[in-house]
Amino acid sequence: MEVNDSGNEYSRSQVPQSATVAWWKIALIKIGVVIALPAFISGAEIGSLMGLRRGMLAIFIGASVLAILAAFTGAIAARSHLTTALIARHAFGDKGARVVGIVLAATLLCWFGVTAELFGQSLRRISDDFFGLGISTAPYIIAGGGLMVMTTIYGFKALQRLADWAVPVLLIGLVGMAYYGVRQAAPGVLDAAPAHSPPLGYGISAVIGSLAAGITIFPDVARFARSSNHARGAAIVTYAFSLPAVLLLAAIPSIATGERDLIAIMTGLGLGIPAFVFLLLTAWTTNSGNLYSATLGISTSLPRLPFKSLALILGVIGIAFSLSGVSASLIPLFVLISATIPPVAGIYIADFFVIRRGSYADQGVAERPAYSLPAFMAWAAAAAVGICAARGLIAIIGVPALDAIAVAFAGYTALARLRCLSSPGRFFHRKTV
Repeated sequence: MEVNDSGNEYSRSQVPQSATVAWWKIALIKIGVVIALPAFISGAEIGSLMGLRRGMLAIFIGASVLAILAAFTGAIAARSHLTTALIARHAFGDKGARVVGIVLAATLLCWFGVTAELFGQSLRRISDDFFGLGISTAPYIIAGGGLMVMTTIYGFKALQRLADWAVPVLLIGLVGMAYYGVRQAAPGVLDAAPAHSPPLGYGISAVIGSLAAGITIFPDVARFARSSNHARGAAIVTYAFSLPAVLLLAAIPSIATGERDLIAIMTGLGLGIPAFVFLLLTAWTTNSGNLYSATLGISTSLPRLPFKSLALILGVIGIAFSLSGVSASLIPLFVLISATIPPVAGIYIADFFVIRRGSYADQGVAERPAYSLPAFMAWAAAAAVGICAARGLIAIIGVPALDAIAVAFAGYTALARLRCLSSPGRFFHRKTV
């Protein structure tokens, strides 16, 4: 019997086939999240340090890897029609998945606060420079954050409608900014290579590392895909095509002007009103997606709280983070927490495709453990490897996020297969009935 959980965004059940959508609707939502202030910073950084040609190569390689990973995580979501947190139940156990959901939600909520704070600061600067309003940052954070929270409350359909018109506007804005930047550039600037350019792996790592967490939570929107092919199509269009375009469009004006802040570039070109609209839509689409996944992640720990109420509570917490300024002081902690997210994808990909051979149909609720030690052991080892790789202490593939995912995949596969040859009790704590 199908559970009608539509009021809670199917946060505790499968998305029914009647609620699924075409690939391009999912792609638009994810593209809206990808067109974010952190992505602009990454694109500008890669372009400034590596030059356009080598930066372009790094961007396309990194984006291709992300597209492949997203195709796997999206396919799992399309076949199971479950959120990331519910998918994690099969690998981590019922109660173990709550830990995963809390970690995911905490990280996304922190970045919600950081983005809202950057939004408020940038908007205040635009208002002061062009309109002389002299208003503090707080009202902008509250107003913008409230808009993001209200969108999230109305769930996937609201995200879809926002993306339908916001993404084309944002892409046009990026193209226009790149065009104006090139027109003002000195001859030969775009072709010049920096004297002390970092290795190619630096740029690839920057692309993958900054968006690996988004690959992990891709199932939160990909579960609405009509089929695995629709999910893969959304993954390819988002990460293999749209992401490189966004990063390159951010890199070009940065190289041309020598400025890494795209909002500063727009205001420097006299584009005050366009900069205002661009900034608003960027923060709106990105943070609505962050809060949506954060709410889905925490819903497994608070099953009795309705989705709308939970989204409102988490949104208020995120806005409070922004107003207090605590998000800026805790960025190193957020980065550390973020290093633990990519391995989750490696574990549930291994669990679905290798251990369960592409289906959850053979495992009932009664068979799931409370906690899965193989998953947590692999998670801990992979997170440690990812952190050490980020600090240059070790290198496996050469990209810290990929190192962590690879260790998680291999570690979980080995431990889970060992479990089949041993007593299940050695690796699982079974639920008591």
